[in-house]
Amino acid sequence: MNPWLEATANLIKLREVQKLENTFLYTLLQNLRIQNALLLSLSGDGRYLCHKDREQTFSWSTVDFDVPFSHVLQDRIPKMLSFSDLVYWLRNKDFKRFTSSYGAGISCYIYPLSCLKEDSPSLLVLFGHEHRLQEVCTDSEFASYVETFCVQWLLLHEFKQIGKSTQDLSEALMVEKSAKQQSQQIRELSKSLIGNSSVMAEVKKKIVHAAQTSLSVLIQGETGVGKEVVARGIHKISASEKGRFIAINCSNMTTPTLEVELLGCEKGAFPGADAEREGLISQADGGTLFLDEIGDMPMTLQSKLLRILETKTFRPLGGKVEHMSNFRLVSATHINLQEKVKTKEFRADLYYRLMQCPISLPPLVDRKDDIELLSQFFITQYNKQNARSVGYLTSSALAHLKTFDFLGNVRELKNIIELSCSLVDDGQPISLSCIANNALALSLSELDRSLDRLESGNLNQLLEEFECKLILKRLYKYSGNKTKAAKSLGIPLRTFTYKCQKLEILYDASNS
Repeated sequence: MNPWLEATANLIKLREVQKLENTFLYTLLQNLRIQNALLLSLSGDGRYLCHKDREQTFSWSTVDFDVPFSHVLQDRIPKMLSFSDLVYWLRNKDFKRFTSSYGAGISCYIYPLSCLKEDSPSLLVLFGHEHRLQEVCTDSEFASYVETFCVQWLLLHEFKQIGKSTQDLSEALMVEKSAKQQSQQIRELSKSLIGNSSVMAEVKKKIVHAAQTSLSVLIQGETGVGKEVVARGIHKISASEKGRFIAINCSNMTTPTLEVELLGCEKGAFPGADAEREGLISQADGGTLFLDEIGDMPMTLQSKLLRILETKTFRPLGGKVEHMSNFRLVSATHINLQEKVKTKEFRADLYYRLMQCPISLPPLVDRKDDIELLSQFFITQYNKQNARSVGYLTSSALAHLKTFDFLGNVRELKNIIELSCSLVDDGQPISLSCIANNALALSLSELDRSLDRLESGNLNQLLEEFECKLILKRLYKYSGNKTKAAKSLGIPLRTFTYKCQKLEILYDASNS
């Protein structure tokens, strides 16, 4: 069989560019019996001709006419360089280095290729004795073989580009799908986790991120910010959603009681254990276990919890067999666990295990833009639960709510709104006076608790706030009787009335 035909048949079977180039050059060496065959390729930006071998890299500008390559590339005409011709071009240092390994009497034949694409082989450079290269110039089978190589190279290049485009499209679709899923999850969260403020938008992103993993989540925040709402939200949009959501508050429970609640017990495990009892860890298998106020968990139970998290196994009290439970742990606390670790009141190893995916919830005072949405949500919720039709929150009432410290956070706001709803007729809005009076009734201890916030604010502002709350408290005590309130404070009624006007204190005794 004709060696060129056989070589061509082998060439078109190849599906990798590197193998194609190596096979092409090897065949030329064998069939032409020359010293070397090299490919020069265009750079990615099309500005340079490059060749890289095992030891060094060569690069020439496509407009550098001090080397013969640029002439052939521009004219698209093959160029034969005899040994004496090569001497002329040796003034170019890189070209001299490029040809230095070939001995005396060796000529060069530069053949333009038809690929001419970025990163494509554009010139074929042959080194050999002049008489062999002269034969190549007129060899039609050689020219046909070279053209087959170019066509095959372009085909493989196109396949690669199509594959890359397909991969890019696939990746883009995956990104779009992920973004769409996250958007849906945030919408689902927003049904229970109310708020469109920037700080809550960040919190929701963290919740979605946490839900996409199986890592332990620690929710930190003040009392009343909605830590259990977040925990349920994580469960709702996570892979554990098909399982149960099991919650327990670790505070105000003795060690034995909490241990039985979590691990369960066998019949007769201790006096009073008249029947087998399934623990919460077992119930949470395949779902989510929420440990609220985990900072109050006794040290002896902390070590047991750590082992359960590491092994996914537990043993009920009085039991002899280990049980499996594959649950997602979400815990919450309002205290600084890091400080408890420093004081040896909380295990450091458990702390770091819980902190795999931390989420900090802001107090309501840091997200006052959400008060309107939260209030309307609680009004709607109250109406549904009580078959009522209480109206909206007036602008003055909303403005007044935004002046509160809300030491009880969202829970305090909910209580204020619900109490106000219970005192308003159907179809009527919640007014400023209603909010002011009921907020005071629900916050009699707020004055003392607000002392914790004295680290911020200037003196005049703090004194005015203190004075306002004190006057409201006395008005509430005396059912709105200004004379009695003024007398209890030891100031004239006229001064008391002036202060009420100055501080914009409104009090409606009918709502007290």
